[in-house]
Amino acid sequence: MQSSGHNDNQNYDLTRLFDYVGTEPEDVREMVAIFISATSESLARMEACIALADYATLSRESHKFKTSLQIFGFDDQLETIKVFEHATEALPADSIERFNLLKIRLLNGIEALREDYGLR
Repeated sequence: MQSSGHNDNQNYDLTRLFDYVGTEPEDVREMVAIFISATSESLARMEACIALADYATLSRESHKFKTSLQIFGFDDQLETIKVFEHATEALPADSIERFNLLKIRLLNGIEALREDYGLR
């Protein structure tokens, strides 16, 4: 289990999480497990919204998701999530590619969190 909150491969940074819940291993592990579950669900909902061109729901989902990304140190994805958050009537031409890169980045981060926190 990681004690510093940093993954050696820079997949995540839990510094902000530690500010919220402290560094007690079980508390951190519980929050990591919640993040993993919620992220998988959020990505699935966002993907469905993109496919259905449901921009209002995509915007709301992205807005909620943004805070989790910040708390778990995925700051490099905030600009991408803001594109989806501000979607109202259409998405930029590169939106599918951006979503796929977001998804890959987060799935890699989730894999690192699972490994580092024993959540298989």
